[in-house]
Amino acid sequence: MTDVDQHIIAEAAEWLVRMQSHPLNVDEAAEHQRWCESSPLHQQAWVSAAQLLNRLQGLPANIAFDTLNRPAQLNRRAIMSTISASMIGIPIISLGLASLHSDSHWLPSFQTATGQQTRIVLTEGTHLLLNTRSSVYWNPELRQLRLLDGELLLQNKKGNTPIELLGKSAQVRLIEGKLLLRQSPYTDLVAQMEGYSQIFSSQFNQPATTLIANQQARITRTSNPIQPMQLQRTLSAWETGMLVADAMPLRNFVEELGRYRQGVIQLAPELEQKFISGSYPILDTDLSLKMLAATYSLSIKQRWNGYWVVVNPV
Repeated sequence: MTDVDQHIIAEAAEWLVRMQSHPLNVDEAAEHQRWCESSPLHQQAWVSAAQLLNRLQGLPANIAFDTLNRPAQLNRRAIMSTISASMIGIPIISLGLASLHSDSHWLPSFQTATGQQTRIVLTEGTHLLLNTRSSVYWNPELRQLRLLDGELLLQNKKGNTPIELLGKSAQVRLIEGKLLLRQSPYTDLVAQMEGYSQIFSSQFNQPATTLIANQQARITRTSNPIQPMQLQRTLSAWETGMLVADAMPLRNFVEELGRYRQGVIQLAPELEQKFISGSYPILDTDLSLKMLAATYSLSIKQRWNGYWVVVNPV
């Protein structure tokens, strides 16, 4: 390994330590993205850092926690040295930029960092709210909005020109009202809160499906035809800063809460199918974890300023 390679690995370790010490703000997140994109070697080094976290995440909760616990009393330089040495043992794989960012050929017009929500006025009467870890590309000439990652709420005033919204599998024409679009690897979830839209599948040549207020639909590459169903009102609770659980498996809750938090929340396997209910603040995830522990008699242990969280039975 060359001195240049070691220097880049050290920089990746520095970024890992920064993320563990505090959530990145918008400027820091942009700086980190620029660092990753500055060269293929930077991209590869950051993938190795992510692999290190994945390796630890795959360990049993108590072992992973002890592994992270050992350098707690060391200074920043010693912690970086420990991480760098661990990364050197992980094979560096060659990845293009497209592997790090979905839809990478579209440059985001707007994006949010972890735990951030942003409101944008696209045009008069057309408002956008981006949820955590989300990005969109906006073409004002075509009135076309492409969701690259994450989740959004879009509102279009009655009488405005319809706005076209593109996901991975769904093409939506919002005629009027308020609509939620959430993207996952294989599914686009479209929820009509108010007004109505027309939905098309990007994979099938079929007539539009009309989605009216209080309806939702999941669109995949095999969705033919699209089947509207009753709206789950709690889907948009994040707009008011809440995560609402109604007999939700704890595994799903932890995954959802983790979208708003830097780091890792690891759940003991025996708790994965435990059902919980309640309303939890997403902009204060520490408080949500305390509420969860108090309500359901759980043990919450944190390390590295809360970057690594382990949830166990009491």
